[in-house]
Amino acid sequence: PRGAVFIKRVSGVPGDAVKRAGSAFFVAGHYIGVAKPVSAAGLPLQPAQEGSVAVGEYFVSTPHPDSLDSRYSLAGNVKQQEVIGRAYEIF
Repeated sequence: PRGAVFIKRVSGVPGDAVKRAGSAFFVAGHYIGVAKPVSAAGLPLQPAQEGSVAVGEYFVSTPHPDSLDSRYSLAGNVKQQEVIGRAYEIF
């Protein structure tokens, strides 16, 4: 659907600390990945801010290096009311 975001995993829940070391992101002490300075299309990207995941939000990520996920301010955290389902691997 238009505007849909498909998420690999929830990496942070309300209260979890989001920290940065340069461009590397950590949530609740676990390494998430690196925020790239530019997209695959060459557009500049701004990394998300450090802080705690707010009530009613999730920090989401994927292991793919070109994923536009919560590491970037453009995507940010996903609000609980925006979650419409759960995906399962079938093979």
